[in-house]
Amino acid sequence: MISFLLGTTLGVLAGWKRGTRLDSLVPATTLLTAMPYFWLALLLVYLVPQLISGFPVRDGYDHAERHGGLHGPFIVSAIEHSILPAVTIVISSLGGWLLGMRNMMVATLSDDYVIAAEAKGCGRAG
Repeated sequence: MISFLLGTTLGVLAGWKRGTRLDSLVPATTLLTAMPYFWLALLLVYLVPQLISGFPVRDGYDHAERHGGLHGPFIVSAIEHSILPAVTIVISSLGGWLLGMRNMMVATLSDDYVIAAEAKGCGRAG
């Protein structure tokens, strides 16, 4: 859901404002989409601890929390440890949504009804 919402929103903006910096993100996100999840995960496991100290990069929860179950500290620990896998999946699938929506916006903005609306004074699209 996160990659769908983020990719669709960024794709609309990139298609609407062609030639901007946001539009230049498309090749980079497409490259990340072609990369397998586990390779991107390995890169992030290597890079993230160097950028953010104290970020959990291994295990599924803090082993100081010896009691599993549904209590506050264990749930917080499990959520903290699930951030990196979730970010990996979002980054890997974001490019497909962004590219698809950008291309759809470019095609829609060149349709006859949009050109006719602009000619009648509805404002410039894009």
